[in-house]
Amino acid sequence: MNFNPSILAVSIALVSASASASSNQVIHLSGDHLNSIVISNEMDVVVKCDAEQPRIEINASDAVMPHMQTQVTQTAIDIVNHKDLNEGFFSFLKSSPEVTIYVRDHSVQHLDVQNGANLTADHCVFNNTEQLSIAGENGAHLEVETNSPLVNLVLNSGGSAQICGETTIHGQLVSGSFLKTGEHVHISAVSTFFGSSLGKTGDCS
Repeated sequence: MNFNPSILAVSIALVSASASASSNQVIHLSGDHLNSIVISNEMDVVVKCDAEQPRIEINASDAVMPHMQTQVTQTAIDIVNHKDLNEGFFSFLKSSPEVTIYVRDHSVQHLDVQNGANLTADHCVFNNTEQLSIAGENGAHLEVETNSPLVNLVLNSGGSAQICGETTIHGQLVSGSFLKTGEHVHISAVSTFFGSSLGKTGDCS
Protein backbone atom coordinates (compact mmCIF):
# COMPACT_ATOMS: atom_id res chain seq x y z
CA MET A 1 0.00 0.00 0.00
CA ASN A 2 1.28 3.44 -0.76
CA PHE A 3 0.62 4.98 2.63
CA ASN A 4 2.01 2.37 5.00
CA PRO A 5 3.77 4.00 7.95
CA SER A 6 7.42 3.33 8.59
CA ILE A 7 7.69 1.83 12.05
CA LEU A 8 10.91 0.99 13.85
CA ALA A 9 10.38 -1.32 16.83
CA VAL A 10 13.00 -0.54 19.43
CA SER A 11 11.49 -1.98 22.61
CA ILE A 12 8.90 -4.47 23.77
CA ALA A 13 6.65 -4.06 26.79
CA LEU A 14 5.20 -7.26 28.24
CA VAL A 15 2.04 -6.44 30.16
CA SER A 16 -0.77 -8.19 31.94
CA ALA A 17 -3.35 -5.42 32.22
CA SER A 18 -1.93 -2.21 30.80
CA ALA A 19 0.95 -0.75 28.87
CA SER A 20 2.43 2.69 28.41
CA ALA A 21 3.77 3.55 24.97
CA SER A 22 6.72 5.72 24.10
CA SER A 23 7.90 6.74 20.65
CA ASN A 24 8.57 3.90 18.18
CA GLN A 25 7.49 1.09 20.46
CA VAL A 26 6.07 -2.40 20.21
CA ILE A 27 3.35 -3.10 22.76
CA HIS A 28 3.14 -6.85 23.36
CA LEU A 29 -0.10 -7.90 25.02
CA SER A 30 -0.54 -11.29 26.67
CA GLY A 31 -3.57 -12.86 28.31
CA ASP A 32 -7.22 -12.76 27.34
CA HIS A 33 -8.54 -9.83 29.37
CA LEU A 34 -8.93 -6.08 28.89
CA ASN A 35 -5.71 -4.33 28.00
CA SER A 36 -5.36 -0.57 28.25
CA ILE A 37 -2.63 1.21 26.31
CA VAL A 38 -1.87 4.73 27.52
CA ILE A 39 -0.42 6.96 24.82
CA SER A 40 1.30 10.28 25.43
CA ASN A 41 2.71 12.62 22.81
CA GLU A 42 3.02 11.65 19.15
CA MET A 43 4.41 8.19 18.43
CA ASP A 44 4.30 5.13 16.24
CA VAL A 45 2.98 2.00 17.92
CA VAL A 46 2.75 -1.65 16.92
CA VAL A 47 0.35 -3.76 19.00
CA LYS A 48 0.90 -7.53 19.08
CA CYS A 49 -1.21 -10.06 20.93
CA ASP A 50 -0.37 -13.56 22.18
CA ALA A 51 -4.00 -14.55 22.66
CA GLU A 52 -7.46 -13.36 21.71
CA GLN A 53 -8.01 -9.96 23.25
CA PRO A 54 -11.65 -9.16 24.01
CA ARG A 55 -10.87 -5.46 24.02
CA ILE A 56 -7.93 -3.10 23.72
CA GLU A 57 -8.51 0.38 25.06
CA ILE A 58 -6.36 3.14 23.58
CA ASN A 59 -6.21 6.09 25.96
CA ALA A 60 -4.86 9.05 24.02
CA SER A 61 -6.09 11.93 26.13
CA ASP A 62 -2.94 14.01 25.68
CA ALA A 63 -1.87 12.84 22.25
CA VAL A 64 -2.45 13.09 18.57
CA MET A 65 -3.37 9.55 17.58
CA PRO A 66 -0.24 7.84 16.24
CA HIS A 67 0.36 5.54 13.35
CA MET A 68 -0.77 2.19 14.70
CA GLN A 69 -0.36 -1.31 13.35
CA THR A 70 -2.18 -4.23 14.95
CA GLN A 71 -1.35 -7.91 14.71
CA VAL A 72 -4.28 -9.41 16.57
CA THR A 73 -6.39 -12.55 16.50
CA GLN A 74 -9.74 -11.16 17.62
CA THR A 75 -10.34 -7.94 19.45
CA ALA A 76 -12.19 -4.68 19.75
CA ILE A 77 -10.21 -1.46 19.74
CA ASP A 78 -11.79 1.39 21.66
CA ILE A 79 -10.28 4.85 21.26
CA VAL A 80 -11.05 6.93 24.36
CA ASN A 81 -10.35 10.40 25.74
CA HIS A 82 -8.76 11.61 22.54
CA LYS A 83 -8.53 15.23 21.53
CA ASP A 84 -7.41 14.96 17.91
CA LEU A 85 -7.34 11.97 15.57
CA ASN A 86 -6.49 13.93 12.45
CA GLU A 87 -3.25 12.00 11.99
CA GLY A 88 -4.77 8.64 12.88
CA PHE A 89 -3.57 5.67 10.85
CA PHE A 90 -4.76 2.13 11.53
CA SER A 91 -3.15 -0.82 9.78
CA PHE A 92 -4.53 -4.33 10.32
CA LEU A 93 -1.90 -6.71 9.07
CA LYS A 94 -2.82 -10.23 10.12
CA SER A 95 -5.67 -12.64 9.51
CA SER A 96 -8.28 -12.28 12.22
CA PRO A 97 -11.88 -13.48 12.52
CA GLU A 98 -13.10 -10.01 13.36
CA VAL A 99 -11.67 -6.67 14.39
CA THR A 100 -14.03 -3.92 15.47
CA ILE A 101 -12.78 -0.36 15.74
CA TYR A 102 -14.71 2.20 17.76
CA VAL A 103 -14.01 5.71 16.53
CA ARG A 104 -17.45 7.25 16.15
CA ASP A 105 -17.59 10.96 15.39
CA HIS A 106 -13.85 11.53 15.40
CA SER A 107 -11.33 11.94 12.64
CA VAL A 108 -9.22 9.15 11.20
CA GLN A 109 -7.47 9.59 7.89
CA HIS A 110 -5.99 6.23 6.90
CA LEU A 111 -7.23 2.66 7.22
CA ASP A 112 -5.26 -0.28 5.85
CA VAL A 113 -6.55 -3.85 6.16
CA GLN A 114 -4.66 -6.90 4.90
CA ASN A 115 -4.46 -10.69 4.91
CA GLY A 116 -7.99 -11.75 5.71
CA ALA A 117 -8.75 -9.32 8.52
CA ASN A 118 -12.35 -8.12 8.83
CA LEU A 119 -13.66 -4.74 9.88
CA THR A 120 -17.40 -4.59 10.54
CA ALA A 121 -19.76 -1.73 9.81
CA ASP A 122 -21.48 -1.74 13.21
CA HIS A 123 -18.69 0.26 14.78
CA CYS A 124 -16.37 1.08 11.90
CA VAL A 125 -17.64 4.63 11.51
CA PHE A 126 -15.47 7.51 10.34
CA ASN A 127 -16.96 10.98 10.55
CA ASN A 128 -15.67 14.54 10.55
CA THR A 129 -12.77 13.60 8.28
CA GLU A 130 -12.18 15.72 5.20
CA GLN A 131 -10.61 12.84 3.29
CA LEU A 132 -10.37 9.17 4.21
CA SER A 133 -7.89 6.75 2.61
CA ILE A 134 -8.91 3.08 2.73
CA ALA A 135 -6.92 0.12 1.45
CA GLY A 136 -7.72 -3.58 1.58
CA GLU A 137 -5.88 -6.52 0.05
CA ASN A 138 -5.25 -10.27 0.21
CA GLY A 139 -8.82 -11.24 1.08
CA ALA A 140 -9.41 -8.51 3.66
CA HIS A 141 -13.01 -7.29 4.06
CA LEU A 142 -14.04 -3.84 5.26
CA GLU A 143 -17.47 -2.50 6.14
CA VAL A 144 -17.24 1.24 6.66
CA GLU A 145 -19.74 4.02 7.23
CA THR A 146 -18.52 7.57 6.72
CA ASN A 147 -19.67 11.12 6.05
CA SER A 148 -16.23 12.13 4.80
CA PRO A 149 -16.68 14.11 1.58
CA LEU A 150 -14.06 12.01 -0.21
CA VAL A 151 -12.85 8.42 0.18
CA ASN A 152 -9.72 7.31 -1.64
CA LEU A 153 -10.08 3.54 -1.96
CA VAL A 154 -7.67 0.88 -3.18
CA LEU A 155 -8.68 -2.80 -3.15
CA ASN A 156 -6.28 -5.47 -4.39
CA SER A 157 -5.86 -9.27 -4.50
CA GLY A 158 -9.38 -10.22 -3.51
CA GLY A 159 -9.96 -7.38 -1.08
CA SER A 160 -13.58 -6.35 -0.62
CA ALA A 161 -15.39 -3.41 0.90
CA GLN A 162 -18.85 -2.12 1.69
CA ILE A 163 -18.90 1.67 1.93
CA CYS A 164 -22.03 3.35 3.29
CA GLY A 165 -23.03 6.80 4.48
CA GLU A 166 -22.81 9.95 2.39
CA THR A 167 -19.54 10.22 0.52
CA THR A 168 -17.82 10.21 -2.87
CA ILE A 169 -15.36 7.47 -3.80
CA HIS A 170 -12.24 7.70 -5.95
CA GLY A 171 -9.87 4.80 -6.45
CA GLN A 172 -9.26 1.46 -8.07
CA LEU A 173 -10.15 -2.22 -7.70
CA VAL A 174 -7.59 -4.77 -8.86
CA SER A 175 -7.30 -8.57 -9.10
CA GLY A 176 -10.71 -9.91 -8.14
CA SER A 177 -11.65 -7.18 -5.66
CA PHE A 178 -15.26 -6.22 -5.00
CA LEU A 179 -16.88 -3.00 -3.79
CA LYS A 180 -20.47 -2.55 -2.62
CA THR A 181 -21.79 0.94 -1.95
CA GLY A 182 -24.81 2.36 -0.15
CA GLU A 183 -27.50 4.35 -1.88
CA HIS A 184 -26.04 7.71 -0.85
CA VAL A 185 -22.50 6.91 -1.98
CA HIS A 186 -21.37 8.50 -5.24
CA ILE A 187 -18.86 6.69 -7.44
CA SER A 188 -16.82 9.48 -9.00
CA ALA A 189 -13.75 7.79 -10.44
CA VAL A 190 -13.28 4.12 -9.61
CA SER A 191 -11.42 1.91 -12.10
CA THR A 192 -11.77 -1.88 -12.13
CA PHE A 193 -9.09 -4.28 -13.41
CA PHE A 194 -8.59 -8.05 -13.68
CA GLY A 195 -11.97 -9.39 -12.63
CA SER A 196 -12.89 -6.73 -10.09
CA SER A 197 -16.43 -5.36 -9.85
CA LEU A 198 -18.82 -2.83 -8.31
CA GLY A 199 -22.25 -3.33 -6.79
CA LYS A 200 -24.97 -1.54 -4.83
CA THR A 201 -26.32 -2.41 -1.40
CA GLY A 202 -28.61 -0.84 1.17
CA ASP A 203 -27.16 1.73 3.55
CA CYS A 204 -25.56 0.65 6.81
CA SER A 205 -28.05 0.40 9.64
